[in-house]
Amino acid sequence: MGKARSDTYDKIKELIPQFLAAGKIKTKNEYRYYKVEKDKTMEGDYHAIYLLTAKEEEAEYLPRLKVIDTSPQEEVKAVCPHVAVEHETGEHYLFYGKDKGGIYALHLNPRNGLAHIEGYGICVARRPKWLGEAISQPYVVYNEKTQYYYLFVTYGDPNSDANIRVGRSKKITGPYLDPMNRSLRDIDDFKAAHGFMISAGYRYDDTAGIKAPSSPMVYQNENGQWFFLQEITPYQSSKNELLDNQESRVLDLRELFWTSDGWPVLSPVTYQKVDKDEISPKDLMGNYEFIKLTPMLPQGVFNSVTLSILDHSMQGVSSTRNSWAWKIPQTAQGRLELGGSIRGYWRLLDMDVIEFNYENYIETYQISMAWDPDLDQRLIILTGKDSNGLACFAKKVYQS
Repeated sequence: MGKARSDTYDKIKELIPQFLAAGKIKTKNEYRYYKVEKDKTMEGDYHAIYLLTAKEEEAEYLPRLKVIDTSPQEEVKAVCPHVAVEHETGEHYLFYGKDKGGIYALHLNPRNGLAHIEGYGICVARRPKWLGEAISQPYVVYNEKTQYYYLFVTYGDPNSDANIRVGRSKKITGPYLDPMNRSLRDIDDFKAAHGFMISAGYRYDDTAGIKAPSSPMVYQNENGQWFFLQEITPYQSSKNELLDNQESRVLDLRELFWTSDGWPVLSPVTYQKVDKDEISPKDLMGNYEFIKLTPMLPQGVFNSVTLSILDHSMQGVSSTRNSWAWKIPQTAQGRLELGGSIRGYWRLLDMDVIEFNYENYIETYQISMAWDPDLDQRLIILTGKDSNGLACFAKKVYQS
């Protein structure tokens, strides 16, 4: 990973005492660390993943044996290791890979941590054959409530257009599908749109933004709260310019929520602990900064647009006297204005879920409170996805 802020690591350890980096796993008798090494004695791109072990997490890890290696003649690359445990059996799987060869799941022997079978394992994710590159950093987590495995993967270049996508499967070895039932292994993805994109570069009007999120990691603490860790390049707050070098990469912690149909979505702001009071329909009304994460090539940086949640009589940012001549359904609790021109309506499905209807879209959001560390204030956030399988989020704007 790039340069990490120590306060982020301290925060992670406080929130999730069992936190381990992607290449580490705790077993009954030891800690195992799967480390990538490049063979410097050979010309070309030779990589290997080695197993190291220690009795304590902070102790010295002793080298054991090679788990898998790859050569320049092979498309598969022995890099980016992550170990996940199969919920039903307790078996271990090493997820690894990068670029043209794709991401693989290699069955391990849980007794010694080495490969259970010869070969690469099973391919679980690839980019389109016409693109052929820019997939890396797999991370798999199991959600007992939804009973799905979730494969998080970095698409694109972490130094420019990286974004994070996810697919889910009932089996740890896949197939992993997105909300539109498209496979992450589909090499005929002509629009490079497969995979549920939950994180990408963006900018708000009132705060600095981020670029090229990568290196996804997901954790649940003992209280059942979920967190998402990613590496980002931040914009400078004052000039809205990128700190664009490897040393500027920092860790970014977000709270992670789950939609009613079992998909992970992220808070629109970096995590900081906050009291979560009950939110009334009146509290919801007002102006928001809204972002919809739409896959594109190359993956650009999204700019927020204005979202207004209104009652039946309120006017939006650019509403005119006659702009609401059409009627909204009786089941609606109020009007909706997006981007100053698109109009629709909203309703609460329960006290912490809101639904938007406009044009041909239906969007469902989790409602929560968060602390915006850039603005140093508490605010209402929305995070969810639309009926076309695109992630969306928004944060409320308060008058200073």
